[in-house]
Amino acid sequence: MKKIFAVAITAFVIALSGCAIGDESLSATNIASVDKYIVDGKTTMTDVKAAFGDTDAKKQTMDGGEFWYYSVVNHYGVTATIKTLAVTFDDKGIVTNHVYGKYGPS
Repeated sequence: MKKIFAVAITAFVIALSGCAIGDESLSATNIASVDKYIVDGKTTMTDVKAAFGDTDAKKQTMDGGEFWYYSVVNHYGVTATIKTLAVTFDDKGIVTNHVYGKYGPS
């Protein structure tokens, strides 16, 4: 019984402390900070990787470019904030479009 209680208390403390799951480089971002690093038509793959790190969510596009997707879920007790970043590159590795989204409480 003491073991179950200890596990329950530990889980409760972890839940209240908050944690991030996914691409943690997005945890502290907002639209202004993303737009500071990514400018459509100018920013390169190397620039995006330097700012946000590598992502496992990469796909080739039909025109020879690439699509990269970043996401993170920040848990704060019973609430969560989800942040996403989708970046499309042309065949030369230049950003053609990027979309940032934030869902949930601040």
